[in-house]
Amino acid sequence: MKKHLLLLSALTAISAFASQPNDTITDVRQPQRVLVTQTDNAVSIDIHGSATDSTYRFNYQVPTKGTSLVIESGNKWDFSLTQLFKTQTKSKKPSRHFSNRKFLGGGLNIGFNHFVGAGREADNVAGSSFDADLTILGIKIENHLHSFMLTWSYGWSKYRLDGYNYFHFDGSRVSIGPYPEGVQPGRSVFRLNRHSINLFYRYEPKGSWSVTFGPTLNLHVRPRIYNQYWKDGMLQKEFHKHNIHYNPATVSLLGAVGYNDFHFYVKYNPASVFQKGFGPQFQTLTTGVSLFF
Repeated sequence: MKKHLLLLSALTAISAFASQPNDTITDVRQPQRVLVTQTDNAVSIDIHGSATDSTYRFNYQVPTKGTSLVIESGNKWDFSLTQLFKTQTKSKKPSRHFSNRKFLGGGLNIGFNHFVGAGREADNVAGSSFDADLTILGIKIENHLHSFMLTWSYGWSKYRLDGYNYFHFDGSRVSIGPYPEGVQPGRSVFRLNRHSINLFYRYEPKGSWSVTFGPTLNLHVRPRIYNQYWKDGMLQKEFHKHNIHYNPATVSLLGAVGYNDFHFYVKYNPASVFQKGFGPQFQTLTTGVSLFF
């Protein structure tokens, strides 16, 4: 009658025949099932499945008397009898808790602003309107492939008009229209600074690649209007900073794809920088690159 013994007993039986000249060593890695059976006449090892072939089967029999007999099927060898009795440690599964925390700072975003919904009067040369943002402080919590980032940044937005239109300010309202008659157009710029609170989610699916997206709360400060043109051969400059009715707070959405510390990002602000009734209504689309983001 057959009986199944502990693997330690099988090791004792096999080692008794290890010095015979007809020894056979078979290597099977990551077997799916190993059965060791000892009878009155032999010790048998039966292996089912391997790392690369679930149908693989190997049978090894050692008689207690006479010469050893090896019966095998399959041709993928990846299992060592000497490692049969080796204790295998299970790989540790990544924690589901966001326990790793890091402090952030120094990230830089540089991009170009594009007018959306402003009409033909908001004509500008590509690249003349830009946006910059510097991360001052932040915290990142992560778990394996996923992370969340909460950061505070300070930024600058520049909206420039080129051609025959400029930002006209009458002391209360801002409008976009043609320069006065008899002048040579120059450039017109509206500038707005901001403090931003950013909440981003990041997924790093493979290697150093990552995908990031999330909302940003923009708290705008320090509006400025600069106009420059020529009249009677003389350069004329206008500067306005008081009583400009801008939106003090807006929310934008950002998405980015990156490799290591270099990212391409797109940011969309659905709200105008001017309050309704006090300035042109347009949205802002920003495209650019991020360093150490």
